Amino acid sequence: MDALECSKTYPETKSLPPPITRLPSELLAEIFAIFWISLSPSSTKVLEAKTGTIRTRSFKEVIHNLAHTPLLQLSRVCSRWHAVVLGTPSLWCDIRLDQVLWTSLKHRDGIIRLLQSTLERGGNSPLAVEITGPAPPPSAVIELLAAQSGRWRSAELVSSASFMQNLSSLCHRLPRLESLELHIRDYEASTVDMLRDLPKLKHLTFSGPLAAIPAAALAQLKTFSLFMQPEYMQPAMCLLPALARSAEFRLELGLWNRDPSKQLTLPSVTSDIRGLAIKIDNPHHTMLGGRTVGEMFASLTLPNLAELRLSSSEYPLRWPHTPFLALAARSAFHAHLTSLQLHHFELSHADFFACLAAVPALQRLALCDTAFTTPGGVKDLLISDRVLARLADAGSAADAPVLVPHLRAIRLHALMLFSDAALLAFVRARVRRQPADPAAPPFECRVCWLPGYHRAIDRAVVAQMTALRQRRQLVFSFSGVER
Repeated sequence: MDALECSKTYPETKSLPPPITRLPSELLAEIFAIFWISLSPSSTKVLEAKTGTIRTRSFKEVIHNLAHTPLLQLSRVCSRWHAVVLGTPSLWCDIRLDQVLWTSLKHRDGIIRLLQSTLERGGNSPLAVEITGPAPPPSAVIELLAAQSGRWRSAELVSSASFMQNLSSLCHRLPRLESLELHIRDYEASTVDMLRDLPKLKHLTFSGPLAAIPAAALAQLKTFSLFMQPEYMQPAMCLLPALARSAEFRLELGLWNRDPSKQLTLPSVTSDIRGLAIKIDNPHHTMLGGRTVGEMFASLTLPNLAELRLSSSEYPLRWPHTPFLALAARSAFHAHLTSLQLHHFELSHADFFACLAAVPALQRLALCDTAFTTPGGVKDLLISDRVLARLADAGSAADAPVLVPHLRAIRLHALMLFSDAALLAFVRARVRRQPADPAAPPFECRVCWLPGYHRAIDRAVVAQMTALRQRRQLVFSFSGVER
């Protein structure tokens, strides 16, 4: 029933104020924050690590973002909204500065006043700062931001090494900084002073000269992310031992300039990191990308690894089977690897089963389907009836062990060419294997169809899945994968 029908049926409602006016100011401020986040530019990578270019933004876009124009528009609705918008400091804590702001001298004074106003409205709330170069901001802008350095909680800086050194005044003055992204566009081998003495830093994302990272800054990190070319892999691997036992290392590697005729010479490294994520960008072909991952596997020993995520951004990679099994044996994956994600890898069913047999402690598995041709010339799929059947039981041999007996969750990004009966048999078998403890979480199965491969699941199968879910034995979802 809309408002007009309601007023006709119940005349007394004409005098009632709109429901939104009865919301507490705190809830209204949360709604405004969601609105602002939905309209403002997301914290995407301004630096395109794979090309070294900077995304161009218009002056109008950047100035509206600095002014928080959508919030100012809200403040003009009524006096109460005006008071909430201007009286909620946390709404004014995103500072995004782009080089386009400094291209014209006639705007600089106004921009500096606008920045000062935004900083004042934010009070003492934590700041998220983003500065995109290569042209550095005027010294007056740096001074304003440096004066508020005690409020910085996160920062994303994209510029030259010389600009980073201009921020040396921030050294020892960032007590609240928890997340930092540094994208240095040139490769001057000088240490960035602002990386020293960051007592709360937990997340560091970096592209640029690795010599700029003081080793002492790595020991306290929870996540360390690198974007690089293969020629810089050797110093990158040498940083791994400095990471804490609970840390996760994320590497995005671009192969556009790699010479296929040359081997990567990497040092042997042992690291106690808990998580490792490797993403290969734009490989020339499946063999080169897979070989690169295999060369990394051959250099590593990871005796504490619990989570391994491997992916390719564009083309499927040939699975480095022998190096993986050697890494698994050398690092005792059978005892502690509990989560595995394989996206866009070509591996035969036999190799896949052998890999799973090497990680019996596995609890979470994520797969992205790939159509490929086996060495024998047979076209096959990774997510198929055969794979689901083998994951459901002990296989054809009576003495064959159950693969990943402790599996609690699986996520399938599928071409949807398996049968629904095979999916149901797999789910029911895994539900039966879950602990009898009522407090134990139900088995989780999430199926996502890849773009262009949507199809419905058989209604009878859905009904049985629903029954398991109602008995709290199963968490199941079926949806598409975003492009």
